[in-house]
Amino acid sequence: MLELKSAQVLLSDGLALTPKLSVDLCPGTVVGLIGPNGCGKSLLTRAVLGVLLPRHQFTVTGRVTVEPGLDIGYVPQQTGLLAWRRVESNILLPARFHRQNGTLDLGRLYAAFNLAPRKDDLPHQLSGGYQVRTAICRALATKPGLLVLDEPTRELDEMARSALITELRAARERGAGVWVVSHEIPFVVAVADFCVILSSPQAVPKVISKGEQRWTDEGLSTIVIGTLMEERVTDTPAAGSHVE
Repeated sequence: MLELKSAQVLLSDGLALTPKLSVDLCPGTVVGLIGPNGCGKSLLTRAVLGVLLPRHQFTVTGRVTVEPGLDIGYVPQQTGLLAWRRVESNILLPARFHRQNGTLDLGRLYAAFNLAPRKDDLPHQLSGGYQVRTAICRALATKPGLLVLDEPTRELDEMARSALITELRAARERGAGVWVVSHEIPFVVAVADFCVILSSPQAVPKVISKGEQRWTDEGLSTIVIGTLMEERVTDTPAAGSHVE
């Protein structure tokens, strides 16, 4: 479904912006990417989708393979809602592109994310949380084979976060692959089958699977903090060294 082999994002001058990542995402599997700000989670996510624009002068090395013809539902960090379209029109855009209007179950999504009262609103009339809910419903509406979500829980309240967890579990049950970026470790623990912990472009990512004893909120938090501390120690100049 989705395979990365030593995939890495570089600037045109060769500067590494992300670590090398190898992931094999199979149908019915959820992978979570966690790590600090600036470690390359979103860049790798955009590399998966092929949306690193040439004007940014990015280069992707290694291999990124996506199953041909696979429908992809995407929730970007900035939601990407069209300002001149109302909530329901934004949600229906992928369906209209794929001519699937007659197979949608919008009523269920509206109920799950409490969007029915807001379906005729324009994006600027929504709070940040409701804009994210709209972007999530847009990605889920066509039941795509691959879901890619970049920090989808930002600005969500507990009810909407719980609804998202339920929807992602349902997507996994129907055989979809899910790639989710998040800073919220409890959310990743709740939905993912395995997670990749990123720290810096120079560090080797750590992979933790659901069956491991460390697969808890506290366990993953300890690993993340430990990884960051290791990076700081590595970056600290030795005693007596001179740094210009």
